[in-house]
Amino acid sequence: MMKDAQHEDGYPWTWEPAALTGILLLIIGILAVQIGRTAALLFTGSGLWWPTSEHLVTSCWAILRGNTTAGLPTHTAVGSPMWLVWTMTAAAAAAMCGTSGWALMRLRGRAIKGMATADQAQHLLGLRRLRLTRGIIRPDLYPKGRQ
Repeated sequence: MMKDAQHEDGYPWTWEPAALTGILLLIIGILAVQIGRTAALLFTGSGLWWPTSEHLVTSCWAILRGNTTAGLPTHTAVGSPMWLVWTMTAAAAAAMCGTSGWALMRLRGRAIKGMATADQAQHLLGLRRLRLTRGIIRPDLYPKGRQ
């Protein structure tokens, strides 16, 4: 099985990527709860409401416990059913995680790994030269005694 790189990375796996992943999941969770509650309020006809910046994080626990108007101005007395809030929250979280995963895979694919693709090698060297030097290029597939 071929590796992505020609050599092993000398930098050890540390706690920073895990901490970054945890923080990003926490941010996605907080935003998903707020987006889910906002979408549920919009679907039930209560209007489009978003909490103020000081209530963005602190109202999440109250929303998860069933208070769908937590952190909103006091004149929004109409709530929405909790099942709708949970459904919208799950949909928002899935969409954000899917988009983040897609973006990560797109950006990761652009990294230069130091190896040319088969098409790039054929275009640069030519098919004849590749066939003549195949034992040097891939000695595991074309040993010296084999013609």
